Amino acid sequence: MAHLSTTNPRTPRRVLVAMIGLLCFAGIARQVRRDSPAAPPVREPAAQSDQAPHDAHRNDFSDPQLTTDWPRLFGPTGDCRIGDVPILTDWPGEFPPILWRKSIGTGYSAPITSQNQVILQHRINDAEMVECLELDSGQAVWSSQTPTSFKCEYPTYSSGPYSTPTTDGTDVYVQTTSGELRCLSVENGDVRWVRHLADEFQVPKLGYPPGHSPLIEGNLLILNLCGTASDSGIVALDRMTGSTVWQTLNTGSSAKYGTHSSPVAAEIHGLRLVFVLSAAELVCLRPQTGDILWTIPVGTGSGDTPNSTTPLVCGDCVLVSVFRADTFCLRIRPDGSYDELWRNRRALESVFNPLTAMGSVVYGWHSFDRTLRCVDLHTGNVRWKQRTVFERGNQIATSQHLILVGETGHLGIIHADADQFRPLRISETPLLDSPCYTSPAWTDGHLLIRNESELLCLDLSP
Repeated sequence: MAHLSTTNPRTPRRVLVAMIGLLCFAGIARQVRRDSPAAPPVREPAAQSDQAPHDAHRNDFSDPQLTTDWPRLFGPTGDCRIGDVPILTDWPGEFPPILWRKSIGTGYSAPITSQNQVILQHRINDAEMVECLELDSGQAVWSSQTPTSFKCEYPTYSSGPYSTPTTDGTDVYVQTTSGELRCLSVENGDVRWVRHLADEFQVPKLGYPPGHSPLIEGNLLILNLCGTASDSGIVALDRMTGSTVWQTLNTGSSAKYGTHSSPVAAEIHGLRLVFVLSAAELVCLRPQTGDILWTIPVGTGSGDTPNSTTPLVCGDCVLVSVFRADTFCLRIRPDGSYDELWRNRRALESVFNPLTAMGSVVYGWHSFDRTLRCVDLHTGNVRWKQRTVFERGNQIATSQHLILVGETGHLGIIHADADQFRPLRISETPLLDSPCYTSPAWTDGHLLIRNESELLCLDLSP
């Protein structure tokens, strides 16, 4: 049966969501507000005379075919795939050659790349750093810093930053531990504009810093904000100026749980859609207007674990995993409605680890038994599962292999085989100290991995 909201998205409504013995009412999206508050005073804006060339050379990375860079969390495709790219599988030692390594600060923010440069957000004491490095050497190009006093309420986890920057090739958009969104020049790190989003949209103060990453969609930046002011669960900004374009979704009391899941855009049956896993629901909306097509109630995370896994879009299917709540797969119909293909949290349940689709199967890390799993996308059947030295981890997929980086610091390569676990290389000792929660990055044979003290660049070019 197809599902499509028959309720006007501008009409208030409420759904009942379950969370471990508690009942919590979450207000569903009401009015999409285009009369939103104006941006605050811009800090160090680009000079008017520079605006035309600044816009003319800007790239649109919503089409992954336009770049070989790694411009955002999980790469240009948004699901850790690099396609038919040859990689070095015959390592000269236990690990691939290390091109360079650099001491860095804390945080789980992933490296990104642009124009043969690496951009990394991290924290050294009470300074939150954004650094630009040369890809081949690791030498510094520029750095920008802001003060921070944020402290994570959970001692076993980092005090940030968690959010990964996003770049369009001209500017880089950075979300700080205090909830600021800063637009910096990729060329020199100069500040173009700043928005104090946490204050403006009354984002609840949580035990963790902001963890989702901004989505570039055309001329917009879309953020899974979980604000409580004026239907600001999801907010879109003009990426050139930082001004608000639209805001939508009343997150209600569920906002206090927050979310670390990043928005995902896709074109399905000729429809441009964005999928957002908010604090308590999956939202499907039209990106240019913010109009909500439908929502599906989900769990609100558990205690110290907000919803953190980014939805996976493969063809006309959308796979959603909510830790300690549910995993389900939808098929989007030509009119934008959906059918539910399957629902089974025991098949594959991720905490925050990415999901990667290859053909008709999905690779991911199951939270409870810490196995790497291959699951049929259309049925939810587990094709295989394997416990490894990686515990859980992250992956980058070529057309033939999966590069694995474990939370334990181990590195490996396996065959992309839907029928069985076939390891090719797995390091006997860790390359980095545990824990390694951060997703790696890839550009032109360079593999970038980090923990909370080092950033390494490995040479995997054949």
